[in-house]
Amino acid sequence: MDDGSQQVVDRIAERVSGAVAPLADISAARIFGTPVEYGDRVVIPAAAFDVGAGFGFGGGGDETHGSGGGGGGGGYTQGRPVAMIEVTSTGVRVRPVLDWTRIGITALGTALAVWRINRRR
Repeated sequence: MDDGSQQVVDRIAERVSGAVAPLADISAARIFGTPVEYGDRVVIPAAAFDVGAGFGFGGGGDETHGSGGGGGGGGYTQGRPVAMIEVTSTGVRVRPVLDWTRIGITALGTALAVWRINRRR
C-alpha cells in the first residue's frame, strides 16, 4: 500500500472510531434512570439498548488512473423502557413495561402466518 492509500485508510479509521465510540458508551447510568421518590417508595426506570455499527473501506488502482481508496460506515443506537423497579420498606418489585405496539405487531404477524399456512392446505 502506498503512502496515499495509507493516509486514506488512516483517515477512515479515525472517523469510524470517532463515530462508533459514542454508540458503545452504554453504562449503568443509561440503563437505569434517576431514582424518583414517591411517598414511601422509590421508583427506578430501567431501559434496554440495541447498538449496531458497520463500516468498510477499500482501495485499488491501475497504471492509467493511479491509486484510490474510499470507505464509509454507519451505526445506530436504540433504547426502550423495559421495567420500573419499585423499592419499598417491604421489598423490591420489578414491574415490566409492556410495549403494546410490539405485542400487536407480533400478534398480527402470527395471525397472518397461521392464515397463510391454513390457506395452502
